[in-house]
Amino acid sequence: MTKSSKGPGLFELLDDGLMYLANKGVQAWNWTTGKTKADLANKMLTVAPVLETLGALNTNPFLISTLIPLSFYASHVRQKGNTQMEKIEVDALEKGAASLDVEEYKRKSKEIAPVWLANSALWQVHTSAKGYILHDRSVTDSLLSLGFAVRAGSYYVMRTDYLPPKKNVFSRARDKLTEMLQGINWNPLPQPVPSLAPVSGYHSSLENRVGGENGN
Repeated sequence: MTKSSKGPGLFELLDDGLMYLANKGVQAWNWTTGKTKADLANKMLTVAPVLETLGALNTNPFLISTLIPLSFYASHVRQKGNTQMEKIEVDALEKGAASLDVEEYKRKSKEIAPVWLANSALWQVHTSAKGYILHDRSVTDSLLSLGFAVRAGSYYVMRTDYLPPKKNVFSRARDKLTEMLQGINWNPLPQPVPSLAPVSGYHSSLENRVGGENGN
């Protein structure tokens, strides 16, 4: 009697769901802006340390002095890695081959992203500790949590399928409108004026009538 194979675990189901959302997000980003997944991930890594800084400012001096500089440094390093990995991925796709470096980068991204998600979840558990600046830490803790979530999202984005850059939706709409307008004939050729043919018998009867009047 053979054992039935186990289905995907909870982690894989969660990862699949988040990757589905990441792929849809990258497709929407590419369709709207015309930019690539690395552009989106790097934008997220620019926003993340700002949110994390706003949240950390209300924690304690230790986190303020350590988390804030580390947050910006981590984003800078990751942004350089994202840009480099996308170039390698494009080169591999153009050659019709897979890149082991890219696959390893995606594997590590899969492992690191949940760590940031866990940090995000932990900071949603608001403590009763007094804030360093504001007494209530609920808002600033939520900002810190959101920053970690955005940072985690950038890792999922870099695991999605590569979509090449193109014109943004507004440029494509403008080009389409220009093409339609160019297809319209704004100076139509003048239509020929139909000639009036003489009515049969009218001309001869008119001559007879005039001749008769002259004879009288």
